[in-house]
Amino acid sequence: MISEDLKMKGLKVVTGALLLCEWIDDVRGTVLHKGKAKQYLNAIPNILSKQIRINDEVYKADPTTATNIHRSFDELVSKLAKKDPIDLLMINQIHDYYSENPKEWQELYEIKLTKLEE
Repeated sequence: MISEDLKMKGLKVVTGALLLCEWIDDVRGTVLHKGKAKQYLNAIPNILSKQIRINDEVYKADPTTATNIHRSFDELVSKLAKKDPIDLLMINQIHDYYSENPKEWQELYEIKLTKLEE
């Protein structure tokens, strides 16, 4: 049996590994995927294959949460990538404030999960 803490840590690793593989696919055939970079980027999916195989177990344990976390993480990274340095400083401070007062923020905003289609 997997503890809740280990399940969440595993979900982070699996989500990161899956997204990294997707992002590598996004740059294939571009200037960012040439020479040594191409060699290293092509090796990453093989290196992460064990973590990616864990995805089935994590997904089976809670498919809705796993899918929503994966989507939210991808969306967050995409949004952050478009921000300028001043915005990132502000977002970092907002994160710190949230970390100090999570209950206050959770009362203001609700987590919205997308239901999976059967």
